[in-house]
Amino acid sequence: MPPAYERLDRDNYAFLGVLTEICVAFPALSLVELGYDVFVVTDASGTFKEHTREAAHKRMAQAGVQLLSWAAVAAEMQRDWRRDIEGFGKLWTDHVPGYWCLMQSYANNPANSK
Repeated sequence: MPPAYERLDRDNYAFLGVLTEICVAFPALSLVELGYDVFVVTDASGTFKEHTREAAHKRMAQAGVQLLSWAAVAAEMQRDWRRDIEGFGKLWTDHVPGYWCLMQSYANNPANSK
């Protein structure tokens, strides 16, 4: 198993790697074959040529790998950002300019008060 994976729970893995078509695709496809749910962080992996990345993505998608961005994987793992506004919210405000506006509109909406 390459060091660039995260076991999300007993049936789910998320991968990223140096070379999408090798470091990511090989273990991801192997785990899908074994019955695991596999997520690949597409914007956290590299390659030498765009066409090889696209071919690897197509191959993995056809095998059942879920291709997601770092933001989608983070949201999938978190499920509900309201559970950890300081931690998860900070991740978003640090990496997605203006996201704090959404957080503020939620926090300032009387309908969302406890």
